[in-house]
Amino acid sequence: MQKMNLQNIRPFVRQAIITKLDTSRYTSQRLKTRDCRLFYIFSGTGKIVFEKSRYDIQSGMAILFQTGTEYEWQTEDLRYLSVNFDYTSENRNIRKTFSPVKAALFPADNFSKPLCFENALVLNQPLVVYNANSFENRLRSIATEYHIKGEFCDELLSSLLKSVIIGLVRIQNERSSTVHQPKKAVKVREIIEYIQFHFDKDINNKKIAAHFHFNESYINRIFKESVGVTLHTFLIDYRMELAKDLLRGQEPSVAAVADAVGFRDAVHFNKMFKAKFGVTPGKFRNAQ
Repeated sequence: MQKMNLQNIRPFVRQAIITKLDTSRYTSQRLKTRDCRLFYIFSGTGKIVFEKSRYDIQSGMAILFQTGTEYEWQTEDLRYLSVNFDYTSENRNIRKTFSPVKAALFPADNFSKPLCFENALVLNQPLVVYNANSFENRLRSIATEYHIKGEFCDELLSSLLKSVIIGLVRIQNERSSTVHQPKKAVKVREIIEYIQFHFDKDINNKKIAAHFHFNESYINRIFKESVGVTLHTFLIDYRMELAKDLLRGQEPSVAAVADAVGFRDAVHFNKMFKAKFGVTPGKFRNAQ
C-alpha cells in the first residue's frame, strides 16, 4: 500500500454535485466506490453504516472515506453534497465519473488504490465529523466551480478540497485529543468563529463566556494558551484591522466605521485606534 503524508496530497476532483439520495438504488445496499468520497449532509435522517461503525445522520456532518470502503445508507430522505476525488493527480486523465457499485461487484483491479497516511491516521478509516458547518461555503464553492469549469479549474478545486480535508483532520484530532477535559482547541476555534460573526455587536469577555457557558477567567485562560493573546486583545485587534480596511475607502464616516466594528462610542474608538496605530482614524484615512 502506498504511503502518504497529508501535506503531500494533490486532490483531483472528478465530480462535485449537490443531490438527493436515489433511495431505489442506494438505500440498504452494501456499496463501494471506485474513487474516494466526501459527503456533506444538508438534511436528512437515518444512519450511514461502515463495517465496524454506525453513525446517525445529521445536517452539517461531513463523511470522508477512501476508495474500496464498504458502506451502507439507511435513510429515506437525504440531501447532500458528494465529492468524488482521488488524493493524488496520478489518475487525472480518468475524468469519467463513477457511481457506487454493490460491494460484491467491486472490481479487484480498480484503478484507484487506498493510501496509508502516516501522519493523518484518521484518514486510514472512515472519518465522520459532526458540526462541520464551517466548511459548507468551501464545499459549495467546489460544487459550483466543478460546473462552471473556469480557468485553472482543476488547480482551484484541488486547493479548495485540500484545505477542507486538512481542516477536517485537524478538527477530528483536536476533538479526540482528550477524553475527560473540554476540547480546548475546538472551543477556541468556536470562539474565534463567534467573534468573526458578531464583532459588530455589543460583545465582550463576559458575554462571550456566557454564550459558551464558561467562567470568564477560564475562557480567557484557554484562549490565551492557544492563541497567545487574551480574548479582549484579540477582539480589539480584530475590530481594529477591520476598521483600517473600512477607513481606506471614502465612505462611511469615522463614526460609522466605529459603529460597524462594534464601538458604540466614537471617542473611545478614536483613543483605541490611536493607541494601536499611532494616529487617529481621521489622519489614517487622510494618509490613504
